[in-house]
Amino acid sequence: MKRLIGKFLVVGLLSGGAMVVAASPSSAAIDNRCMDEANYNSQVQWYQDQWTASYDVLEAWANAYHYVNPLSGEEVWEASYLGGTHTAYSQSDVNLNMNSASTSMGQWDTALSGFLDTWSVCP
Repeated sequence: MKRLIGKFLVVGLLSGGAMVVAASPSSAAIDNRCMDEANYNSQVQWYQDQWTASYDVLEAWANAYHYVNPLSGEEVWEASYLGGTHTAYSQSDVNLNMNSASTSMGQWDTALSGFLDTWSVCP
């Protein structure tokens, strides 16, 4: 029984070692890829557009139209962005929308930085 377990152990170690050897040291290196200038600029513009859309949402909530509904007495905030009017009924909802937009801006900024760090225009 010990011999059988030993054989399985040796086979497992050898097959595991083969997988480690198969991964070359260069697989840990940063992959600097390139693309033609038109597609590169288009991709950069796409990231910037996403960031700008998030900024527009943040700006819209920061400058939301605030009023008290005369029929219900309820406070209302209206922000116009993405081709429509969006409504919130509490200051905490306005803040939540602003925080969400701010977080989104940070994520798009990080995504753009990641793109710029790993892609370039082909020579």
